[in-house]
Amino acid sequence: MNVGIVSRSLIVSQCSGFFSSCNFQLQFQLVAEFMRLGAIVVYADFSRIVLCTKKSRTVDALAYVEFITASIRNRELFHSIDIKIGECWELLMWLDPVSVK
Repeated sequence: MNVGIVSRSLIVSQCSGFFSSCNFQLQFQLVAEFMRLGAIVVYADFSRIVLCTKKSRTVDALAYVEFITASIRNRELFHSIDIKIGECWELLMWLDPVSVK
């Protein structure tokens, strides 16, 4: 699963493990946890989540994402989900299938 983080600094994380076969409720709870920790969810599906950090510097965004992922890993519900930071952008233009039309 990819977890993305948008702001001036954007980070996409990859999650692997059993999540692709997980039910919708676990994904919903994971997205809610990101929101509870202050991230803005731009996009979420079973393979990735894109989040906005609203941090102006990449270093700050990376530190924030590390804090969020460590916090989520500490919750017993999410122990079996492996979250890794994959990419970081300062600017992202998001086009979903509706925007492309």
